[in-house]
Amino acid sequence: MLKTALYEVKLYLDGQLIGDCRRLAQNLQYSRKRTKVGADSIDFTVNDVLFNEWCIQRGVTIYDLLKPLALECRIVRNGVELVGGFLATMPGYQPLQTSANLALRFDGYLNLLAGVYIRNTGTNLPRGTITGKAGTLVSNMIQFANTVSSNAGKSYGFTAGTIDNMASITHTFDNYKTVKDWICDRCDNATGAGPFDVYFYPDKTYDVKKDSNFGDVISDWVAFYPMMLNNTSVASITASEVGDFASAVMALGAGEVSANSNENTAVFAFTQDASAVSKYGYFETLYQDSSVSTQSVLLRNAQAELWNREDPIWQPQITLKGIQVEPKPTGSNKIWIGDTITISNSIDLTGMTNGSFRVNELAVAVSANGDENITPVLERI
Repeated sequence: MLKTALYEVKLYLDGQLIGDCRRLAQNLQYSRKRTKVGADSIDFTVNDVLFNEWCIQRGVTIYDLLKPLALECRIVRNGVELVGGFLATMPGYQPLQTSANLALRFDGYLNLLAGVYIRNTGTNLPRGTITGKAGTLVSNMIQFANTVSSNAGKSYGFTAGTIDNMASITHTFDNYKTVKDWICDRCDNATGAGPFDVYFYPDKTYDVKKDSNFGDVISDWVAFYPMMLNNTSVASITASEVGDFASAVMALGAGEVSANSNENTAVFAFTQDASAVSKYGYFETLYQDSSVSTQSVLLRNAQAELWNREDPIWQPQITLKGIQVEPKPTGSNKIWIGDTITISNSIDLTGMTNGSFRVNELAVAVSANGDENITPVLERI
């Protein structure tokens, strides 16, 4: 295994490769996230004078490149593309004498889908009721975003990859909702079609994968703490305070709430977990989503909310080193989103930071010489 990684930071303008600016990119950081957590990200800083020289050598200017949405970045590690994104904001400008540092932030492609609202294109009214297999509907919504952007003059350019065969679902849109919000609301369902992920590749191909088909169970290494010789070790481990417990969820959907039953039109659902009540106690929380008009959909959302809040245990936060474990989607000695890893913490008296954990997010900070600090966000399974 390489002790340090070779990185490329490739910039594309309107889909055309401009070049690799790795030698200019300082404080390089990137993250990959599961759909329920949010969008991927890429961050780095460039000196404007050096960056302008780099641009001119490639026939463009800084002004040409610094275009939100149009400028895209792909991070390549040891020849493998890991993450892609689009320039999310115009960076701020604060000159320091004769030059300035520009902090460039690229959002993952999931956030492009926050720019299209689900509607009937003929009338621009809310979409109404849709029915179909969950994976296919998700893919159809992404292609709808492609169509809307293409009709406006510049397509997002998403291409469907593997679309898993999932259960049929029905959803009614009484209000406007973005494609991103609808996907994120559906992806963590505890029942129905079940949880799933939309995985975006750096070239904008995407898969819609069942939770059970996403990620690997890592068996070739265990994360030990404290550090052990000749083993993969955790550089640090912590666990944040856990709050927001609930053992019952009251859910409100579309409509008006009134104490008068003749005037109340709000969709309502209720769910509780008897085992959570027995183990901890009874505590309600209110979940609201005015875009949901179907009781069965609202109930599924309430069950997902309860699942996330009914077990207040530590979720360990660890730091790994790239010289031991590589941030990559395939191969040996690797870690990636969706993977299940094992932690062995011999000094945790509660045992809560020991066992199997799913990787929901992977954040990587890269030094100038290619050393990597890897920080996964974990969830007990």
